[in-house]
Amino acid sequence: MRDLDLDTPDQRNSWGTLITYTTQKEKEEVVEYLKERIDNLQRRNIGDIEEFDPAIGVVNCVDLSDRSEIVLSEPKAGKQVMGWVKTYKIVLLCKTWQWKLLQTRDGRWTSHLSSIQHISDHPPIESSAQHLLQEENISKKQSRLVIHEYLQQRDLFTEFLDEVGINPNRLQSIIDRKGLWNLSDSEKSLLLRPNEELLRYIAAQELRDRQGGRFARQDFVNLFGEIPRKIQSNSQIFEDILEEVTTEEGDIEQFSTIQVLAGILRLDTFENQLEQSIRDTLAREPSDVLSKIEEVDRDQFLERSSYIAEFLESDPTKSIFSALLTAVNLDGISGEDPFLDIIKRYQMEVTPRDKALVTRILIEKIIGGDYSSLENHSVIADFLDEDGPKIVLLLDGLPLATRETGGFLSERKTDERWEIKQAIAPIPSVTEMFRSSLSSELDFEDLGGFTDGEDGLAGLDLDAFLGDEKEEELFKMLQNGDSVIIYNADIDQGARYPTDIHRKIDAHLRENVPEFIRKYGDHADILITSDHGMVETYESEAIPRPAEANQRGMGHCRGTFVDDADAVRRKLPDDTVSYIEVGLPDSDENCVMLNPNNPNAKFGTQSSDLWIHGGVSIEESVVPVAIWRSE
Repeated sequence: MRDLDLDTPDQRNSWGTLITYTTQKEKEEVVEYLKERIDNLQRRNIGDIEEFDPAIGVVNCVDLSDRSEIVLSEPKAGKQVMGWVKTYKIVLLCKTWQWKLLQTRDGRWTSHLSSIQHISDHPPIESSAQHLLQEENISKKQSRLVIHEYLQQRDLFTEFLDEVGINPNRLQSIIDRKGLWNLSDSEKSLLLRPNEELLRYIAAQELRDRQGGRFARQDFVNLFGEIPRKIQSNSQIFEDILEEVTTEEGDIEQFSTIQVLAGILRLDTFENQLEQSIRDTLAREPSDVLSKIEEVDRDQFLERSSYIAEFLESDPTKSIFSALLTAVNLDGISGEDPFLDIIKRYQMEVTPRDKALVTRILIEKIIGGDYSSLENHSVIADFLDEDGPKIVLLLDGLPLATRETGGFLSERKTDERWEIKQAIAPIPSVTEMFRSSLSSELDFEDLGGFTDGEDGLAGLDLDAFLGDEKEEELFKMLQNGDSVIIYNADIDQGARYPTDIHRKIDAHLRENVPEFIRKYGDHADILITSDHGMVETYESEAIPRPAEANQRGMGHCRGTFVDDADAVRRKLPDDTVSYIEVGLPDSDENCVMLNPNNPNAKFGTQSSDLWIHGGVSIEESVVPVAIWRSE
């Protein structure tokens, strides 16, 4: 509310000002302002105008808005008010349109006022009435205000409309057609509230119609707020109000609001609008997207959005909406929550095109150091640095983003003996890079055994520890208080084709790992993780490798490498490829990795769909961490 230029009363016998407002909220703000400025302010109701007697020794605050005889300056009423103003200290309140009507009548008593002030920032109500008659919808609050004033004070407002040259019959026809005439006082008041309250009612009514007794009212209220009292169930009213529902590029928070839910439930074209708006938002510069995400209340956003997502019908909208949820929840990688529900939605609903948008944001966070404490080699080194014998089951290529891994982790996340987390693989996501990073933090000679002198990790068959071959050796190490890393390359090296990868992962997580825990879990803490994940690349998505690029000895790497990114930028659009400066093992100089943002694409030709790694993506870079505690 704008400040009032108030000449506060002093010792003078009489003093008066008139202040105009537009809405009830503005009126209350004025009164609160006056209470702060005037110690002896007293609100007064007129009742019978001829018997009303303002108090002496106080500043009387009187609302004239429901006194048509005063606004119309009927002789007796005008004389009464003039007497108050000349005799007492008084603040008079009325609505802006009433003041304009008063000006056309005999308003001699207003000349005795100390000041007349207007505090509303709303457009003039006559222009709002003209707009309502032209558009014939009530999507704007100002249009609903016109209707409210007409319904509240029909006779007086009709005089005002006549005075400003508007035919009240046209307004009456709109009200009749939209079913607004029989609204109760509480429903009339609801028309003036923010759209969110009306939309909560619209959305809740739609959900009741769809779900019947299954509609969980309290869940809805917890997410979006109280459901207002009923307004007339007229679809025309709802359609008009919903016309104002929009989504704006860049404002991520709004994608989880009641406006979006109501739009999805009631408007046929809204999903297309929502899809394009989210797509435009995620396609901005990754740093800009992240700055917008930082403004979001992540937990509330994910709860609301997960609820909203259940009502999406269009596959393209489901895809981009789930991509948005994944992008917002990238911070969840660093929390205790393994964000398995989001990963499941990402796997099932997000198209390769939309996964590319998520990849760009993930890269920005990794190279920006957001996950520096979550690098998988650091997680392993910290675990081995704890007291007591430790076992690291390092399953080469075990991805987080598969139904088998998700199921394994979900079943254990409520078991207090398990800690379920995530870690980040190095860039590029290859074993050589992981080994180099791990050796910089860990002295392999401190381990009890099962190491290779050349690179620290000796490839071992997990079955050997489940039978007699390695059992005695491992138990002896644990009894000595030694820790070990058991590195198994079966998933990565033995499973390149889609059916093989799922079979291998399932065999390890459903059979081998549980048996290993049963056998050794009382003797050591056990960490299960991976050096990197894997992703299925499609033959149809392959990207021709630029002549300037090569694999630098990493034959199965999804990305490729160049010395100078500028040499290939014109050939590869930025929205297709990300350019990441990396230092490769056994190399003294950095190079630039070309990473396909679409995780289902790789550089170079391929004759069939294959599971590989070496790039940056949710599938390759985010790896599971499951820790079993022996006590």
